Amino acid sequence: PPPPPPPPPHPSPTRRSSDLRRQGSKWLEFAVFREKTDVSESNQFTLLRQRRFAPFFLTQLLGALNDNVFRNGLVILVTFQGVLVAGMDHSTLANVAGALFILPYFLFSATAGQLADKYEKSMLMRRVKLLEIALMTIAAYAFVTQEYMLLLLVLFLMGCQSTMIGPVKYAYLPQQIADD
Repeated sequence: PPPPPPPPPHPSPTRRSSDLRRQGSKWLEFAVFREKTDVSESNQFTLLRQRRFAPFFLTQLLGALNDNVFRNGLVILVTFQGVLVAGMDHSTLANVAGALFILPYFLFSATAGQLADKYEKSMLMRRVKLLEIALMTIAAYAFVTQEYMLLLLVLFLMGCQSTMIGPVKYAYLPQQIADD
């Protein structure tokens, strides 16, 4: 019988020119070797490395953190201080606070989607984020002065703000990716 055919050659590693980094006045070369494959390098994680999306992702992270810290901080404040607002005890008030944050999603999500389709996305994002800053300034004042009704109003308005930013951020990504 004839001898078996030789194994296929292993793909050779390649070196990227983007692997050069400057540190101070010295040039250091970091050779990154990788195997050539037929698989495309384009996936959802490539967006994380693109500079134009970094502010977008950071803004979304901080917005979600802000919403959760404010909502949970208000519930903890009301629960552990035993605050009475509008004749409601602390357990009822904690449930009302959660409902006030979610209610705008039911009331205004369709309108928010229409606005996201009608107007330019980056302008809408800037305005909604400025609204978030204004609301958090009002919330800081209300925390200091212990105006719990104002805090509940700000919580409802933060739900409105989150409702407005949702459709805009989901419409922004395809619009920016389509530009490539």
